[in-house]
Amino acid sequence: MGPATSGDTTVMIVDDEADLLEAYELMLADTYEVVTANGGAEALDAVDEDIDVVFLDRRMPVTSGDEF
Repeated sequence: MGPATSGDTTVMIVDDEADLLEAYELMLADTYEVVTANGGAEALDAVDEDIDVVFLDRRMPVTSGDEF
């Protein structure tokens, strides 16, 4: 199997800091399909069986990464 290309693997990035979400998305978007969520509650609404990997900030207000 060759290297992953966009569309093969979907990565969800969850953080309450918009600048970090954008930075991580820019780093990963050339290789992976990227889904972002601004906070744990938004992530819970967006997560589904198509997500392969989640990069998760564990310290977020309202719904923490641990609660996610």
